[in-house]
Amino acid sequence: MSHDKNNPVYYTWIYRESLPPATRDQFRDLDHFVRQLCSSATRQLFLVAPYLSCAGLESLRPAIATAAQNGAWIRLLTSNLNNNNGTNRRALHKLVYGNEGALIRNRLRILTATDKLPALIHAKIILVDHARGYLGSANLSQSALDQNFELGVSLPGNQVRSLESLLAYFEAQGLITDISEGLKQ
Repeated sequence: MSHDKNNPVYYTWIYRESLPPATRDQFRDLDHFVRQLCSSATRQLFLVAPYLSCAGLESLRPAIATAAQNGAWIRLLTSNLNNNNGTNRRALHKLVYGNEGALIRNRLRILTATDKLPALIHAKIILVDHARGYLGSANLSQSALDQNFELGVSLPGNQVRSLESLLAYFEAQGLITDISEGLKQ
């Protein structure tokens, strides 16, 4: 496998040190990339993940708060928000908790699929400033960012804009909807 330093493959795996150096050196750290990508946003940060965790969003909160402080509007598309005590709802409350959370809360829209969309949006995507992004297997959970074997790639601007167009189409067609009110207190 040739290694392209301009478009690396990112991964999480707690056993990465057991890989031979020549193999290990072909990959970059997913957790670091996701944090850097989120904190670099100045206009828009769009996060898509069906599964969240309290620890995962708490660990990403500083990077997302930096984006909010930089002036980025944040959209988070996720699922399973009907249960007030569900994992995703608890994770959202953790995201908007405290001083960093207040920065995020004021610039956050929460989206979810409607009954018109008959499938789970299972993609894991981060889109930043219409110019760069991430597409991979990692949810916004601590295990995905620290333990599981997860893979992802960075996205160039043209692919970011294509995904933004798709998500905008979903929203315009009523397949996803904004449910921010009542979820951010």
